[in-house]
Amino acid sequence: MLLSFASNNANFDQNKKQSAIPLDQESLEISRAKDEFVIKFEEAKNEETLLINITPNPKAGKKDVDSFVLTLLKQKPKGEEPYYSLREVSLHILSMLSRSINYQYPAQSIQLISLQANEAKETIKQMKNYFSSFAFRDINIKLPGPPIGYGGVSVNLFDRFDEIANLHNDRRHRAFGQQGILPEVDQLLGYNIIDSEIKYINIMGKPIYNTQNQLNDDTYTPEQAIVQWANENEPISLNPYTREEFARQQSYYIRPLHRYVSPKAFNQTFLYIDHTNGREVEAQIPYVFRALTDIPNINGQCPVDNFYIPVVGKEQNSNLNINHIQKQKPIAKGQPKNKKINSFDLLQTIRDLEKQMLERIRDRIIPYWSQRDFQLKKIGQKAVVKSNLIFNPNNNNNQQITIDKLMMDHFEQRKKKISNVQEDFIVTYSNTDSSLIGYFIPSLKLGIIRIPTFLPQGIDDYQKSFYEIVRSFSDTNSEYKSKKILLDLRSNTGGYARLPPIVFQFLFPQADTPIWPPVDWVKAPVNSIRSKIMDSLIKESINDVEINVDEQTGKVIYDYYNQIGTQRTTSIDLSSGKLSSATVNLTKRGIYYSGHNDQIRNYSINWSSYFRSVHFQPKDVIALVNGICTGECANFAKAISQKKVGRTVALGNFGGVHNKARFDFGCSGGGNIIDNEYIEQIHNQFITNPTQFQRMGITNSDFPDPFYRQGSFISFQQMEHYGITSQTSDYLNEFYIQDADFHINLAAQYLDIYEEDEISDDLIYRRVILELNQKLGNQQQNENQNQQKNINNESDEQEDNEMGCAAGEVFTNTTGRISECKQYEDRDPHSFYGFKCSIEDTNARNYSTGEIMTGSFIKDTYGCLFSHCSAGYNRMNGKCVEAVLFPGDDVEYLRPDYLEQKEDPISETEPETDTEIIPETKQDDDPEPEEEQSYVMWIVISVVFIVVSIVLGIILYILIIFGILKGKIIKDKNKEEKLKHEREIDEQKQVLEQIKQQNQIIEMAEPEIEDAE
Repeated sequence: MLLSFASNNANFDQNKKQSAIPLDQESLEISRAKDEFVIKFEEAKNEETLLINITPNPKAGKKDVDSFVLTLLKQKPKGEEPYYSLREVSLHILSMLSRSINYQYPAQSIQLISLQANEAKETIKQMKNYFSSFAFRDINIKLPGPPIGYGGVSVNLFDRFDEIANLHNDRRHRAFGQQGILPEVDQLLGYNIIDSEIKYINIMGKPIYNTQNQLNDDTYTPEQAIVQWANENEPISLNPYTREEFARQQSYYIRPLHRYVSPKAFNQTFLYIDHTNGREVEAQIPYVFRALTDIPNINGQCPVDNFYIPVVGKEQNSNLNINHIQKQKPIAKGQPKNKKINSFDLLQTIRDLEKQMLERIRDRIIPYWSQRDFQLKKIGQKAVVKSNLIFNPNNNNNQQITIDKLMMDHFEQRKKKISNVQEDFIVTYSNTDSSLIGYFIPSLKLGIIRIPTFLPQGIDDYQKSFYEIVRSFSDTNSEYKSKKILLDLRSNTGGYARLPPIVFQFLFPQADTPIWPPVDWVKAPVNSIRSKIMDSLIKESINDVEINVDEQTGKVIYDYYNQIGTQRTTSIDLSSGKLSSATVNLTKRGIYYSGHNDQIRNYSINWSSYFRSVHFQPKDVIALVNGICTGECANFAKAISQKKVGRTVALGNFGGVHNKARFDFGCSGGGNIIDNEYIEQIHNQFITNPTQFQRMGITNSDFPDPFYRQGSFISFQQMEHYGITSQTSDYLNEFYIQDADFHINLAAQYLDIYEEDEISDDLIYRRVILELNQKLGNQQQNENQNQQKNINNESDEQEDNEMGCAAGEVFTNTTGRISECKQYEDRDPHSFYGFKCSIEDTNARNYSTGEIMTGSFIKDTYGCLFSHCSAGYNRMNGKCVEAVLFPGDDVEYLRPDYLEQKEDPISETEPETDTEIIPETKQDDDPEPEEEQSYVMWIVISVVFIVVSIVLGIILYILIIFGILKGKIIKDKNKEEKLKHEREIDEQKQVLEQIKQQNQIIEMAEPEIEDAE
């Protein structure tokens, strides 16, 4: 039911798009107004103003409602005819009617359906079938707590399926519900909350103050209210900052019903300072439910699946239901039944289904992705260079790419850039769908790669664009040559598993392997389906297929799912005294790998002698997240942190409301996600061609039955990813907190995620750089350098003299060796040394802020410390040794010849150039005079140390001998004194005995003397 606009004169432009939200959806919120009010429109005489007359409908019996006369001015876009915006008209009417219309509360507007006889039983049965493959179903019994993870409430999925509707709020990546009704928070049109200062919110809809004029129960500041709601209801992550960020941007205000439990109260009370008049206003706001389409009968939105509808003359069973099968449509159109599927076609079908699934999951996390995509494309349209080439390895013509010409195009295209791009902020590059955007800030010499997703429309275009952007920031011939690079991962919900490691390897060739994550799977029927399909395809060809390889040898693991794995049991003592436990069987652990499909190398290998060079040292790489970096984005972010190839910076609310909780730099990075619709679509393919799948070992019984209600969905993580360093390799990425290095106190606001533009991005990047310099102590140093540069009329190209460092960082030279550390590199030809930070412990953190500790680089010989190995080498037992070759690798690419020669790139006798690398003429065995003096100094110090050690040893030996002799003398003397003392005691005993005998004689003689007397 839509609002009817009846006017003979009003000039409405109904085709003009005024909002991302269609007018009919706005009007649904006041559908009841049509029956209660009469709304008429009339243009004023000046034809610039629309009069909107609203009067009560006599038929509705309205008596206590006033009549309204509203006015609305025509809109006059430049170069277009003036018109009245339908949406503005609708909102204007809503603003006046909102206080008069009695909005339906959720209890009244939600239509309920009575459960069928077997509905609960069948639904729980299918949930068990799917959750048996959930990667962490045993870990949920005892979530890892500090210092590894956040911990959490213990839940045994299979013991509590009756509470599944609430369970998904306490975990991640699992959602269960019915498509259809979506709620939207009332914007309170008629109040002036937007742009006003909100003082308090009562989340239960009670008055802000009680009768004693004290803050009522459940009354909080806006910040406290959002955080409390997010911690209780937001399922996106266990990271409290992520929960708040997501709630601030959308879910606290507008959220899909199927992803969240119903609110405890159907109103919230706001106390705000009206920005129009400065008055304090208290407003009780109801939740408003809005459907994306008109739903006359909810049974039509949530019908029972045909599988569960008895078919006349056919017995229903769990294997086949003719009515159900007839409804299924083959994924590969035009494919006859029982015909063997071509392997390439099957792979392409799987790829298409995976892309559709990833898009569904993305859209469930960010419901209005299309609006965000629209904003990103608006930015991309302003790019100096736009990608228009999709790399096709099977097309030889496409391989003949004039890479250097593409780079030179920057100069020509720069002249044609759109005029509204700021002079000090340039949109340099965009791929075809703006899933990659390059920015450049000239005054900061800062290159930015905006990475909003790893789910592009074209994977090859994405790789080519990433190469182009990186080269534009690092090539000395580029006008966008940057001193620092910033990777912007804000609100990235992941995508293809293959992309993050490919771009990581290109950007950070110095990182030790593995960079591809070690993984395992829970062995269960649903997981076996995809694994067996991929195992079968791998046996025919590994091209364009993700494979599992051995961690030690790099060899392909064929028939992966059937390899012998391990068993894991998790248990916990519950408060009731009972023991809860769960056991899962895991596949063999292997590296999830797709490096053999790396297309970036096909571009970068033509990049002269730069393609495997380190272009940016760790101190010059900034990775930026806002908490919403999930799935493959989380794995990419954690790889940057674990490998220490850049500084990690987190945006969020660090004002204290989270009580110094830790910030996980990559949240929800457990592994790839799967949903039931993907499995059902593969089942359709099986029904069409069962023979092909049966050859793979897949049977119909491996597939779960459909859910009882059509439109039901469930999603969960299917694969477990582990850390990629020796310290993290035994921990699951999903639960291992990788602390961000630095925190920027910048909390998101409502709909920020959908309103991104280059202006807001520019402000964020400048603030990040400013605060990082302040935290590192580089701000004053930069100001002093700039003053000195102005005095000396120096150019921007000067030596990198930054002194501030994060704990554990090593300052290196990306254009050559550091002379003070050459002696260490000579002992290990494939190693690179640099100046260490004064705080060497990479885990040293400031307990008051939670940030990494900072110090200063020690830029002298005493500060030399190992940094990294040359590309294609790993550090083992204190030496850089050749890394293992993985499928698709070749020595020429992995360890190019020019990197094998550990020579300084600039000769001392030749002038420095930007276009050619000239090896130095001196040999390693011909040291510099300063180095000879250094060697002599160390020899003298060593000799003195040895002489002193010998002298001290002799003195110690004499002292020991003297001690022994003196001890012997003292022992003999003590023995002699003991013997003398014993003789004296014996003599005393003899004297005493004589006296005793004398006394006895006297006593015997006394009676005789008395008798005689």
